[in-house]
Amino acid sequence: MNPNITPKYYRVTTYRGHQGRGRSLPISFYIVAENAIHASRIAQRMAGVKHSKFIMSCVPVSYEEYIEGRKES
Repeated sequence: MNPNITPKYYRVTTYRGHQGRGRSLPISFYIVAENAIHASRIAQRMAGVKHSKFIMSCVPVSYEEYIEGRKES
């Protein structure tokens, strides 16, 4: 990450794989990134994510919500 850019916090919701043939469940990741596109790309490469599906949502969140979300996941 570029040290001159202030990091932003995102909740990225994707489809979780390994649920059986043709099945998936949503899963959210809390990610620090420079922008929403970068956060989406990070989430898409995480373990358990269906790589053939699109990102459901990528929403900016506050630092407090980021910390709480990291505790849950």
